[in-house]
Amino acid sequence: GRNRAMIDNIFLNLWEPARRKSIVATIRRKVKSRETRTVVSLNIRNDGTLIRCRWFIDSRFDKMGKFSGAVLIADDINDSFRNEHLTDGLSSLMKAAGKEVLFTDLKLNLTYVSVCLFNVPGTTCDELIGQNARKFFDVASFKRIAEQGVSFAKKNLRWSDSVQFSVKGDGWTERKLEISGITDSNGKLSGYTFLLASEN
Repeated sequence: GRNRAMIDNIFLNLWEPARRKSIVATIRRKVKSRETRTVVSLNIRNDGTLIRCRWFIDSRFDKMGKFSGAVLIADDINDSFRNEHLTDGLSSLMKAAGKEVLFTDLKLNLTYVSVCLFNVPGTTCDELIGQNARKFFDVASFKRIAEQGVSFAKKNLRWSDSVQFSVKGDGWTERKLEISGITDSNGKLSGYTFLLASEN
C-alpha cells in the first residue's frame, strides 16, 4: 500500500534495474522493523559504477505507529568514509536529525566518527580511528555499554540509555545513547553503531 509505494519511489533510480527489486524488498523489511536499526551491505550504482555500500537505516513512525519514512546513510566500504563529500554529508544529516554517530568494530574500536562530534581543535577524525570507545565514556557508562548494549546488539535488538560522554575525557555531559548492530552482506555481526543525542 502506501508504505510500499513510498519505499519504491525513494529507491527507483538508485540501483541498476536487474538488482532493484531484491534490494528494495530488503530495504522494505528493514525500515518497517521497530526493534532494530540495522546496517546492510548492498551493491549500489554511483555515477554509473557499482560500489560496495553499507546502509544505516533509522526508521520513523507517526503517532499512530505507522511507518512514515526513514533516514538512510550510505557508508562506502571501499574507502571507509574517507571521501570528504560523503563525510561532510553524513555529519550534516545527523546534526539535522539531532544525533551524532560513530561506528565501531566488534572490539569497540572506532571505525568512523562524525566530524561534528569530534570537531576538536588540533584533532582530526583520522587520529581517533582505532581508539577504543571506552575513552569517551565514564567507567560506569562504558560498563553498561560493554555488557548490556553489546548483548542487545548481538540479539539484533536496539539498546538505549543515558550515559556520561566526553570527547576529551573530562567535563562529562549526559547524553542519550542508542546502540545497534552492524551486519555484513551475509547477515553476520561485524560491529556496532552508536547514536548519541546531540548536546542541548
